[in-house]
Amino acid sequence: MNIHGKTVRVVESHEEVLGDWADAARELGRSLTLVTLDRHTDTSPALSVDYTDYHAVEGGASDDSSSEPEFTRWQKRVLARFRDAEPEVLDALVERIQNDEHIDAALRLGIVDRALIVSSQAGRTGDALIPGASVYRPVCAPSCEQASHEDAACPRRRFDAILEATLLRDALAQLAFNVHDASPYILDIDLDTFSTRRGLTPADATIFHALIRGAHLITLAREPEYVNESMDDHDADEIEAAVLRHVATAMHGVRVGHARGTDR
Repeated sequence: MNIHGKTVRVVESHEEVLGDWADAARELGRSLTLVTLDRHTDTSPALSVDYTDYHAVEGGASDDSSSEPEFTRWQKRVLARFRDAEPEVLDALVERIQNDEHIDAALRLGIVDRALIVSSQAGRTGDALIPGASVYRPVCAPSCEQASHEDAACPRRRFDAILEATLLRDALAQLAFNVHDASPYILDIDLDTFSTRRGLTPADATIFHALIRGAHLITLAREPEYVNESMDDHDADEIEAAVLRHVATAMHGVRVGHARGTDR
């Protein structure tokens, strides 16, 4: 769909965005940066489940002469078939990866050159387990003044603040990303990011709206099963509609070709 000049693609399961990301890279003739908002980090190695199935059915032959792990060598061989592949060929890879393996696949195929993940789950901020990916996982909202974030209210504060300018400004600073001086990027949002109604209605959405305006492409993963786990009083349809309203608000009155917004 196109909302005031901004292209938005909506998929059910997160791995299905890979084809849209590849189309964007092909259109620009270059890799893009990925900025993704997600409850989970989605940094499992591409084809790891498929590799397990392959071994169970075919039986993998080990090559002890190589210093690389057997899975890494197998993964490289399989992914080599899909580098610069046409859309209908890439569809075959999408069918083989899981909904937490698409980021690694995109990095290894050169579709994206780095992935910046803003997670709504608490954890450690820094490099992810897969090369080229970094994760921001705040223990609480940046505005929280508690000495310890073991308070039961802290998770809700974090969920409430997921689109707030204070949290996103902190996230982008720690991930070394400047929305106003960035190479072409994809803004990707998993709807299970949202766990509270308040999280969908930030008091200050300026940074989120700047990310929307600056993105070459926006992808939304509905993931209804995980949405139902993360937010029990909203379904994927309602959250999708709320996010699309943000896109419409951010893009309203913006001339196509002049979409790199300001956060002021």
